[in-house]
Amino acid sequence: MDPLNQKVCNNFTRHAQTYMESAECQAQMAHLLVAEAMRLLPTRKHLKVVDLGVGTGFVSAEVFKYAPNAEIIGVDFSQKMLELAQNAPGIHPDQFTPVCDDIFNFQIPPDTDLCISGFTFQWIAQVPALLTRIAAQLSPRALFAFSTLGADTFKTLHLACIEAGVPYPGPAFTSFDVWQKLFRDHFQLDYAKEIPFPIHFDTPFDFLRSIQKTGAVNPHHPLTVKALRTVISRFPPGHVADTYQTLILAGRIRH
Repeated sequence: MDPLNQKVCNNFTRHAQTYMESAECQAQMAHLLVAEAMRLLPTRKHLKVVDLGVGTGFVSAEVFKYAPNAEIIGVDFSQKMLELAQNAPGIHPDQFTPVCDDIFNFQIPPDTDLCISGFTFQWIAQVPALLTRIAAQLSPRALFAFSTLGADTFKTLHLACIEAGVPYPGPAFTSFDVWQKLFRDHFQLDYAKEIPFPIHFDTPFDFLRSIQKTGAVNPHHPLTVKALRTVISRFPPGHVADTYQTLILAGRIRH
């Protein structure tokens, strides 16, 4: 695993236990992602599914709601996340195979019906290379669907960091237009939608603490206590309102 991925893995492993209680958006977007994927599949019987970046199992649990007989391989580089996913509500343990691996290394089985990923690709530095690899492994009948975060995510936090003169403590988010182009370079785009998910917190500290609990911080730019205080001071007074700009894309490889 390359050094950056190792740091990201360490972040999520440290916060695996608090992830599920703080990831309300991730849970709701998993529901929407899977609903669209199921709509695009010709059948839900005996599905072979690969969940890339399975985390604590939000997406896999939603798949089991629609396809109780599905067989799911959950891939994640955090063993702690996989352990939580195996025991998560809605997971069918006998039909869920956890694989601790970097998604760049994992070989997708040729009989896969659905390759799906929720809120993982914003952490990938080489997205075109990953999409090329996925497209090369999927059969023409397989559906590929994922959600990620767009460039309008956490704009209030971005502005506070700029005014404080400190690096933004999260990944660099890509615009919806760029994501669609990247997808079309490798797949036929059958579905694309951006969904704003508003979030509200009583204080800036509560907001930043919520992000930290999900492990969603940039390992290259962790906030020091001094920088954290400076960022908090730059937020507008009163409660904090911001947005997860969720992007969902789905399609099949080009013939």
